[in-house]
Amino acid sequence: MNAIKSVLRRISFGAALLLVSIYSAHAQTNEIRVGVLLALSGPAAYLGTPVQQSLQLLVDHYNADGGIAGRKLVLVTYDTEGNTGKAVQLFRRLVESDMVQVVIGPSTTGESLAIGPIAEELKVPMISFGAGRDIVLPVKQNSFKVPPTDEIEIRQLLRDFARRGIRKIGVIATAGPYGQSAEALLKRYAPTAGIDIVAFEEYQALDTDLTAQIVRVRDSNPDALLIWATDPGATLLVKQAAALGFKKPVFNSPAVADPKFIAKAGPAAEGTYVQSSRLLVAADLPDSDPQKAGLVWLTRAYRKRFGEEPPQNSGHPYDALLLIEQGLKQLRSDGVGSLAKAMEKAKFCGANGCFQMSALDHNGLPPESMVILQARGGRWVLSQ
Repeated sequence: MNAIKSVLRRISFGAALLLVSIYSAHAQTNEIRVGVLLALSGPAAYLGTPVQQSLQLLVDHYNADGGIAGRKLVLVTYDTEGNTGKAVQLFRRLVESDMVQVVIGPSTTGESLAIGPIAEELKVPMISFGAGRDIVLPVKQNSFKVPPTDEIEIRQLLRDFARRGIRKIGVIATAGPYGQSAEALLKRYAPTAGIDIVAFEEYQALDTDLTAQIVRVRDSNPDALLIWATDPGATLLVKQAAALGFKKPVFNSPAVADPKFIAKAGPAAEGTYVQSSRLLVAADLPDSDPQKAGLVWLTRAYRKRFGEEPPQNSGHPYDALLLIEQGLKQLRSDGVGSLAKAMEKAKFCGANGCFQMSALDHNGLPPESMVILQARGGRWVLSQ
């Protein structure tokens, strides 16, 4: 019913009653309509495509087993092309025309930040796959996210640098919300970790020659290079740094935690590092790890269905559906309230970590959610 309230301001009372009837009919058929916003084309398609594959695999599994919390999942999916304006329009369409009760996605931070106010207006929860902390901070009733915030990622990464004896870093980041947020967080937390940022360079999404940025970082004599970028920029940077003879350790952001990144970067990837969830090394986890069983199942199911290894972000739908499932069960137990309020009580171990949502935390992940992996012999392995 919450999804209808905002519509009442725009249409006649009679039309509103018709929408209520449609919404009630969906409830009576024991369905839950889930909107899906993903970048399935355009530069960010590499983020959306594996997520769509994983999501469909999981929905098929749930529905074959009776649905989610006893209700069959019905997906309504749209391609945002990674375009912020289009993402906002499609969110409205999902709620006002397609009558969804919750929206999974979008893929990026910029899209999620734009949708946040609309989710509040329409009172339908969004479960974002973007990294930015500002998606959920300050807390907004209907904005959730399942990847760790970039604040968690960067603070953990800085602690790892200190543990490795890395005291000076050079950074090359993509321009835009993803890189800008990282820059602010690095400058905020690096001094407290005893890390000095000796160079910070940006590049534009369509740039193909990044040698000038690499040379300036190299000349600043860092102990390591941190690349905070999505593809294709991250692959270009790794290849061009190797071509320029850059010999210091190279670390990548979770945006490229994907077996395909190693294949794309080729020999230049060998020895580089990436911050990642545990999904990419599921089989290597100790049996005592509470995430292992689910991650091993997801990895095997994905590999069997699609003939390839899953990237890190293919775990996001796993967490989103667990969050919805917990919310629906809580909603059924409480008898009243909104799905968003019910999801605030969710507690589960998923792909990105062990979540504990609350009214004050709509990400719910602890600081130790991420691990550092290294490319060795053409695959990602846990780094010491």
